[in-house]
Amino acid sequence: MTGVDSVEKQDFLRSIGFDQVIDYTQEDFTTAGQSYDVILDAKTNRSPFAYARVLKPDGTYVSVGGAMPRLLQCLVCGPWIARSRRRQIRILALKPNTGLGDMTELAEAGHLVPSIDPIYTLDAVPHAINRFKDARHLGKIVARIGEPRPTH
Repeated sequence: MTGVDSVEKQDFLRSIGFDQVIDYTQEDFTTAGQSYDVILDAKTNRSPFAYARVLKPDGTYVSVGGAMPRLLQCLVCGPWIARSRRRQIRILALKPNTGLGDMTELAEAGHLVPSIDPIYTLDAVPHAINRFKDARHLGKIVARIGEPRPTH
């Protein structure tokens, strides 16, 4: 499994199971000569044709977010790419707060372990937002509003 992110996140990517990591500031994975069965992309900052080029036959690219012009390209060009190149270009759209019961069961059973960036105090939220904006966070960002109250 290959992960693509900045060099600062490579140890984190390895710790969550990636065998190979690529520093996107040094290498464009869409021109490196490797091919993939599935690409899951949170940024969608390339042309859908660049992704299709590195998919194996019958491979699938899935966007879970990114720039609106690129998402529109995926919507418009995806069907043509599927017919002409046997590669699927998909956009994952989720309804908010569905499936949380299943997620809770997985978490309680220890099968789903969330990755959380350091927990921030309320006064550090601007710093946390900047980490997120600059894509330097290593998981979900959590802010603690107040100290937990003791239970009696």
